[in-house]
Amino acid sequence: MRDSNQRYRSAADSPSVLTEHGDDNHPASSKLNWWVRLLAVFLLCATTAVVLPAQTFTTLLLFDGADGAAPYAGLVQGTDGNLYGTTTIGGTHGWGTVFRVTTSGTLSTIYNFCALPNCQDGASPSTLLLGADGNFYGAAGGGLYGGGLIFKMPAGGKPTPIYNFCSQTNCADGSGPQGADSRYRRQLLVVGSFRFTDW
Repeated sequence: MRDSNQRYRSAADSPSVLTEHGDDNHPASSKLNWWVRLLAVFLLCATTAVVLPAQTFTTLLLFDGADGAAPYAGLVQGTDGNLYGTTTIGGTHGWGTVFRVTTSGTLSTIYNFCALPNCQDGASPSTLLLGADGNFYGAAGGGLYGGGLIFKMPAGGKPTPIYNFCSQTNCADGSGPQGADSRYRRQLLVVGSFRFTDW
């Protein structure tokens, strides 16, 4: 029971929010204060959303197959400010491309995979990652032994295989490499017992 002479420290401590002086750990007050804070955050977000102009998406480019198709991997921004990515199919030989696109939508195909016999240069590339050295790194199928490869590519340059999988008996070194998540920056790929972190 509250003494009629009891004073409250602030408006937040008044009975309207169920917090009386000396009763800061009351479970009901904690729950109510939590809801009041949640409501305040919600109102702030709603007000901000109403004030901001409408957000719209702009299509930068549409692939037509001849310049690549099925760009499943995300884009990575190069040190030059352009966006780089891969398509898993399409292009000159039908096995994917590496491309550069400006933020205004101008597309440049950097490389068409499967230009060599038996796709020794790779096929259907996956995610590109930007290394600390300024080069791009990626993975692709095909390769010298058919088990896939890891490639290195300077901005605007041709991809160069740095490792071909399935070079050991029964593909003991692994096969079928996939692109890694860029959150892991220093670990490009883990396939079999190999870790590619030399960038």
